[in-house]
Amino acid sequence: MAQNEENKRRMERIPLDLPTTVTIVDKEGENGVLELQTGNVCAGGVFVRTDQTLPTGTLVRIDLLLPLHDPDKIQGTMIRVAGEVIRVENMGMAVRFEDHYHLLSAELPQDSLVHVIGPNRLHCELLTRFLQQDAGLECRWTLHPETAETNGRPFSQKHLFLLDCLGTDTEQLHQDSQFREMLKHPRIFTALINADRKSHSENEIIAKGFRGIFWQDDPPQRFLEGIIAILKGELWFSREVLSRCLKDKIYLGSPCPENNCGLTLREREILQAIREGKRNQEIADALCISPHTVKTHTRNIFRKINVCNRLQAILWAAKYL
Repeated sequence: MAQNEENKRRMERIPLDLPTTVTIVDKEGENGVLELQTGNVCAGGVFVRTDQTLPTGTLVRIDLLLPLHDPDKIQGTMIRVAGEVIRVENMGMAVRFEDHYHLLSAELPQDSLVHVIGPNRLHCELLTRFLQQDAGLECRWTLHPETAETNGRPFSQKHLFLLDCLGTDTEQLHQDSQFREMLKHPRIFTALINADRKSHSENEIIAKGFRGIFWQDDPPQRFLEGIIAILKGELWFSREVLSRCLKDKIYLGSPCPENNCGLTLREREILQAIREGKRNQEIADALCISPHTVKTHTRNIFRKINVCNRLQAILWAAKYL
């Protein structure tokens, strides 16, 4: 052990001032978060500057944000690694890294929180751990959406609720008016997991406003791909069903009056781009506006045509534009 410590201290330390999130980990799970800056970083650990030092031996999770040189990219690459506080000084504390780490995609929203909802605690907590370790996602288990802990995150940030169909009456849950309102929230995504192909219809799930569905026989890698896709704002259904939805127009929103529901010319341009399957960044680039402006226009479009997600907007545009 002493030799390993000496080897790690010999690693080249690079003076980097990086945004760093230090999450305290104990037997009960995560217990407190510090937003700090690094002093220096090496392959074996990091020194963070702070006057709120933690006791030696404290287990933590470190999230380091490495900036990109591409000016068109707002976020960089996130390195997520477990560690332990090994030294405390007046200016901060040193954290030794464990051997395993995760590189999180720059495109994946780093402010997202995944909630696994279901009564089977063992099953749900194993799934939660799988998402944390294999995808580097922050994830929680709870019995019901209303009891989900947000970790201080407001709903202006992204939350993904995964409803476990094994033991959860999704039909009864959908009768809850508060849950239906949650489905309409632009920053709250909801999907079904462990669904039975014989008892769930993708058409009905789409019409109710869910963002995706995962079957009991889906392999783990496909499950991870779907979770990340939903967090990026995509829908996770079979291509065949999505194509049929466009043809059959499962949900068309409110009928359109002669003035196209009061849509401005710019809003009609953006809605047409949404209909073509373009993402916000692509729309922003094409129209020479910022992604934030695109989001504002999109919210106004959804309100005017009385829909709550992009698929419903696509269906509305297929009929009225």
